[in-house]
Amino acid sequence: MTADIAAGTQLVGGLRYTYERRELNVAEVGFIGPGQSIGPLIPPIDGERKSFSSPTWRLALEHQYSDALMSYVSYNRGFKSGGFNVGVPTDPAFAPEKLDAYEVGLKADLAEHRLRLNGASYYYDYKNIQVAHYALGQIGYYNGARARVYGVDLDAEARLTGKLLVRGGLALNHSEFTSFPNALIATPLPQGGSSITTGDASGNELPFAPKAAATLTVSYAIPTTSGVYALNATDAYSAAWFASPDNLLRNPASNLVNTSLTWTSAADRFSIELWGRNLTNEAVAATINASAISSLIQYQWPRTYGATATVKF
Repeated sequence: MTADIAAGTQLVGGLRYTYERRELNVAEVGFIGPGQSIGPLIPPIDGERKSFSSPTWRLALEHQYSDALMSYVSYNRGFKSGGFNVGVPTDPAFAPEKLDAYEVGLKADLAEHRLRLNGASYYYDYKNIQVAHYALGQIGYYNGARARVYGVDLDAEARLTGKLLVRGGLALNHSEFTSFPNALIATPLPQGGSSITTGDASGNELPFAPKAAATLTVSYAIPTTSGVYALNATDAYSAAWFASPDNLLRNPASNLVNTSLTWTSAADRFSIELWGRNLTNEAVAATINASAISSLIQYQWPRTYGATATVKF
């Protein structure tokens, strides 16, 4: 729904109701060899059911100062359904997550569409935030009581010439659990591994939430009679982040540099791309997990390169 309430000012609203029903059926049987069953590993679960429902909405006030400049303020309620821990079926079901998101922003399209600037500040208030944990190589989820995230997000795009385009982005972010009395806490042991207990993670940073992130992309296109040659290079920076609510294991700051050279035929039917990713061969974690045996880390791809050919029919 959109309503004009003054010259250049609009009120935007939307409402949704979500209902989800889930059912869990599990049987786990162990084997020590071909056909040699040791019986059920856990008691069977037959037809355990949960249902989740919630209204969600969006309310925004937008003002258009001109064709090139507008601002907005918005309030959104989000809902992420709860569910069963299929990977760790002995864990209890996790509750729905709710988010109240507040945002103020500005969008500008300047210099005859050659320069675009977007900026926003935000405040997110989470209730029953869903948090991942790992058990015997399987992922499960449980709930933290409350968390908040706030910061600013800036984006710019400048077409410096007809062939050269530069894009950049900067995000500054603060995150913390404001209440998490039942968090899983890992304490390193002298002989190796960790002792996993339950404790209070209030005040700790959220997992995978760096305090700063930035990107810079440069694209250069060269049109010719045989097609278009396009060169692209991107540098993505991330500040350090923690992998779990206890803030024990930390991934350091990193830069990922990717580049590509693409030829596209004049009829836009064929293309060949030569590409390279993580050119500086940074060791960047995808997941980090403290367990009773040891701390485990799974890395993103190292330096990789290749070629891709595409045909459109």
